[in-house]
Amino acid sequence: MTEIVDDIIEVISQLSLSHCIITGFSCFGILALEVAKRQDPRVKGVVLVSTPPGWSAEIVAAGQSHFDQQASIERKSNDAQRKEHFLKIKKPNESIGSVNAYAADAARYWKDFTLSHDFFELLWQDIHVDDRIINHFFSTLLPAHDLAIDLNKITVPVVLFSGQLDYDSIPLILWKSFPKPPNFIFVDCGETGHWPQLENPIFLRRHLNIGYRNRDFYHDLIFSEDFEYKKRYCLTSLHERE
Repeated sequence: MTEIVDDIIEVISQLSLSHCIITGFSCFGILALEVAKRQDPRVKGVVLVSTPPGWSAEIVAAGQSHFDQQASIERKSNDAQRKEHFLKIKKPNESIGSVNAYAADAARYWKDFTLSHDFFELLWQDIHVDDRIINHFFSTLLPAHDLAIDLNKITVPVVLFSGQLDYDSIPLILWKSFPKPPNFIFVDCGETGHWPQLENPIFLRRHLNIGYRNRDFYHDLIFSEDFEYKKRYCLTSLHERE
């Protein structure tokens, strides 16, 4: 984990950035927090999207328990069908970052859990996942990492965006009982899942602008436009196929 953080800081140096905001999606937000712990004066804030406070067998079990208790019957049925299909097509050593794995977990990721596999194929277009790296990150590095250590060293504001229908990493629930940095802000994105930047990009962008303007942050963030365009492209392409 230390080497990854070193690499991120080196990228900041090589790009000659004097003011930056570190943004991390899902479990990769943990890396953003680790960068902020270094107290580099060039880092002015952290934006987390759907980031849990760690990833371990206990957190996975907590997510499963929440899904069992809160998900609708229709969502659970869809999840079971997707999981059954994934077991039939799963490749050896295929990581949770693959398009097949994301399609299999759609009922836990998305408000609209009926999205087709074609949607995910289009969304993953030009994305090449290194299964070896992803498996090492989630199976070895994260379970052994204690995010709570030195969280109080983070002095810059940290904003977490999370949806109520995120049944995967359940950030809104897990962070309530977890130690937090001094300047930690929750933003509840309502009825969105693990990808609020896709399901409600206008809401997300508005709150980013309000939050950072009020705190006098220097920012030049293009946060959701590319994702928003890509989702619109995917849905339009699927509609044209039909």
